[in-house]
Parts: sequence; C-alpha cells; structure tokens
Amino acid sequence: MIGSSTTPEDDEDDWVCDEIYSIYEDFFIIKKEIAGDSWEYGFDFSGKLVKKYLEDGKYSNIFKRKNCLDIGFVDGDIDIIY
Repeated sequence: MIGSSTTPEDDEDDWVCDEIYSIYEDFFIIKKEIAGDSWEYGFDFSGKLVKKYLEDGKYSNIFKRKNCLDIGFVDGDIDIIY
C-alpha cells in the first residue's frame, strides 16, 4: 500500500513512482483457495474487495476524500477503482 503525490491523470506512465508513503510490508494476504490460481482472477477479486469496502467499510470516507484509489502491480496492470 502506497500513497502517491500524483495520479494516473497527472502522469500516465510513472505516477506510481511518486511515492510519498508506503507501509513496506504485506498489508493483507488473500489465500489462493479464495482468490484463485491465476493472477488475473486474484486481481479481479482484489478489486471487488476494495469496491465493497468503499461501499460499506468503516473508514471508507477516508479513502473517498482522496483524488484516486487504484489497485495493481508495481510492474504491471493498475485498475482505477475510485
């Protein structure tokens, strides 16, 4: 989990490199039995979890105050959630 000073709209290619905050550890782990065997299914599953949290999570209002919320891989696909 990181915070960035820019969004994909600001810098389409390297925005994630403008890291201003990181927890530098695994924030949570989703077991393969739940998320599936393929990275694509796991990526989709993770996006659904984040969207669900934004709908009814206790602290979702904190995330909604930000310009953008994405999920993705550092070296690959990124999906804009909010």
